[in-house]
Amino acid sequence: MSKRVVVDENVGRTSPLWLAFQKALGSEDWDYLFLAEAHPGIPDVEILDKLLKPGMVLLTADCVL
Repeated sequence: MSKRVVVDENVGRTSPLWLAFQKALGSEDWDYLFLAEAHPGIPDVEILDKLLKPGMVLLTADCVL
């Protein structure tokens, strides 16, 4: 089973944060959910309440959620 990363709308596929994250993971098997594509405009509280589950990672550039 692959691990899941929820990628916040403020982290695009060409952002430095995304590129650094991919480099750090190397060839590890991860499943990515890009909120800008799957759930555009979803409020932060819903991300935390409905999308994140134990063991998942949230990649965001937000300072406060």
